[in-house]
Amino acid sequence: IYTLSLHDALPISTSLERLSGDTELLADLFHLFARSAEKNVGEIGMFLAHKDLTQAARAAHALKGSASTVGAVPLQQAAMALEQAIRNRETDRLALLHAELKDVCEQTLAAIREYQAGLSMDSG
Repeated sequence: IYTLSLHDALPISTSLERLSGDTELLADLFHLFARSAEKNVGEIGMFLAHKDLTQAARAAHALKGSASTVGAVPLQQAAMALEQAIRNRETDRLALLHAELKDVCEQTLAAIREYQAGLSMDSG
């Protein structure tokens, strides 16, 4: 398990460029993403614990897509690695990949919280 810088976890400038600098829209996207990401990671863990690999792969795929939408490349890559391992039935790797996914997700959510805190300070 590794530690990402906040910029590496979520390159805000790239995300803002994609949204023509609309900080309010980015804040809204991050808010929605944070809720769905936590839900997806929790579901993946539950599905893996119950050995429901089909549903675990679907949840990993959904997380991969939403991470891509907000520019969270490390999280997207971690979700893709887990999804591929599930689909390839590499059951010996699933616990490690899920742990890495949870870690990268936490770091991504920390970057979102830092960004949101900065917005609050700018407006207050």
